[in-house]
Amino acid sequence: MPSRLTVLTLTLFCLFPGAASAQRVLIHSHNDYRQIVPFYVSYSQRAASIEADIFSTDTPGELLVAHDPHELPEAPTLDEAYLQPLVKLFGENRGRAWKNSDDLLILLVDIKSPFNPALDILIDKLKKHPEVFDPAVNPHAVRVVISGNRPPAERFSQYPSLITFDGSHTSYTPEQLEKVSMISLNFRSFSRWNGRGSIPKEDRDRLTAVIVQAHALGKPIRFWGAPDGVTAWSALNSMGVDYINTDRPEECAIFFRNFENKNFRLAQGVQTYMPHFRNDGDNTRVKNVILLIADGMGTSQISAANTVNKGLTILNMKHTGLQRNQAQDAYVADAASAASAIATGKRNHTRHISMSETGEPYPSLTDAFHKNGFSCGIVTLGSVAGATPAAFYAHAKERTNTDEITRQLLDGKLTLLAGSGMSAFRFRNDDVDLLNELRTKAGYTVTTSMEDIGATKGKVICIDEQMGRAVSLETLPLLAAMTRQAIQKLSDESNKGFFLMVEGFKFDLGHTNSLSATVLELLSFDMAVAEALRFADADGETLVIVTGNHETGGMTIINGHEETGNVSVQFMTTDRTPVMLPVFTYGPGAHKFTGAYDNTEIYHKIREASGNP
Repeated sequence: MPSRLTVLTLTLFCLFPGAASAQRVLIHSHNDYRQIVPFYVSYSQRAASIEADIFSTDTPGELLVAHDPHELPEAPTLDEAYLQPLVKLFGENRGRAWKNSDDLLILLVDIKSPFNPALDILIDKLKKHPEVFDPAVNPHAVRVVISGNRPPAERFSQYPSLITFDGSHTSYTPEQLEKVSMISLNFRSFSRWNGRGSIPKEDRDRLTAVIVQAHALGKPIRFWGAPDGVTAWSALNSMGVDYINTDRPEECAIFFRNFENKNFRLAQGVQTYMPHFRNDGDNTRVKNVILLIADGMGTSQISAANTVNKGLTILNMKHTGLQRNQAQDAYVADAASAASAIATGKRNHTRHISMSETGEPYPSLTDAFHKNGFSCGIVTLGSVAGATPAAFYAHAKERTNTDEITRQLLDGKLTLLAGSGMSAFRFRNDDVDLLNELRTKAGYTVTTSMEDIGATKGKVICIDEQMGRAVSLETLPLLAAMTRQAIQKLSDESNKGFFLMVEGFKFDLGHTNSLSATVLELLSFDMAVAEALRFADADGETLVIVTGNHETGGMTIINGHEETGNVSVQFMTTDRTPVMLPVFTYGPGAHKFTGAYDNTEIYHKIREASGNP
């Protein structure tokens, strides 16, 4: 498929240091015994390292778990809180920390009393269960790492394989390093950052230097005393810290769960288009209107894609506004009610397609433009019977009534309908051959290839299943190519002018909380916007409007880097949200769309700007 937009030699990366695919982020449950349910809370969240502070007591062979001596009277024993649960779990999991997993678990034992006799008591306890605690016996055994009051480093090698040590600096000899499992350092020795905003550059440089030192020794690193929250977790992970120290293991685990879907960057981006602005915002005649709607796109999605791609065509449009998008019966709109509001200028109930609660059809922009002699077209990167495209050619009380929706194409008002979804034309009643009726009764040519659009005279329905494929580098140019062909087709079919609605559909993959899919879809949509702006510049009488119908995912940008294009996000929901959405406009009449208003006003502003009262 030839296209001047085929510049797609893109490569995808995760933010994980050194990783190209999903990878477990290692969480260290600091002072774990202070959790509501010690051990089990962190274990259930698959924390890679669990910390227990211990004291020896006057009772022979006893180790108590506590942070301070005054807590000892109420403190549990190490056996009760940690060792016995681990022995039980290893028995149930066939010699592994987790069922059907080779992931290792560290029990970091911080000795608060003198290491003698505490360490000897601990070793005696571990020796009773070598299949659980000795890696020389079981390669999947718990790694018991000693921190706090430790013997001198020159004595590390004297201790059995049951234990290793937590390093407190980066100056160990090679022999000593053999018994060091990780390096744990005080964050406050390198930075006073409180976890808000960005780490100061000088602090980041100091932290990065010591991380590099630890990794040069072949050891993972952890910072205790570090800020404990989403911003800090993200920043430390992006810097290459191996174990994220937290007192909030549940929240931390949720943040890093499916982390590969929350981080993204491109090796090479998509070229953007800069319009020339010669008639932008003028009060001159509007002949053509191109309305581009991104299903699920909010400002966070735009911001993320802008950082990843280092620019967007959409953001080159100077006239901007904000639209409210509540439904008639709900604060949070769905695609049907939101798109119908834009299409008809009236609030719709959720699930309704351009129709009142009582079943009264609301005339749409397509109805108005067709009545006034304009050619009308709809292009979507999803099914042609989906809620957003349907709102511009059909009327129904239920968005999933595809039989009812596609039958309304027989009115012949559309010059072009293009997208995927051939199944929407296979009626439940096998006696109905809608495609044949569309040919014979409504005069449509029905094709399954977008390549046929330009070569076909008259009205066309193009059901090209490529348009419904999952977003990928291969499918990235499709919406732009279809938009370009649609513009040419509609221009050729009417001298009076045209109305075209283009939908970027798969932003709604925010329902699955995938940042990579969201960004790629937005880049695909942005390429279609570039096609619209190119035509508007060449034509001089075309108004371009770019907006969304609702936001999906509650996406929040946590971290990023402008130079590298890295972005890290958090999704708050898999559902839609009611946040206000941006409206970008270009061309004559663009100034009419600035300010804040209900989404229903877009309909009225389009009709006013185009002279279709």
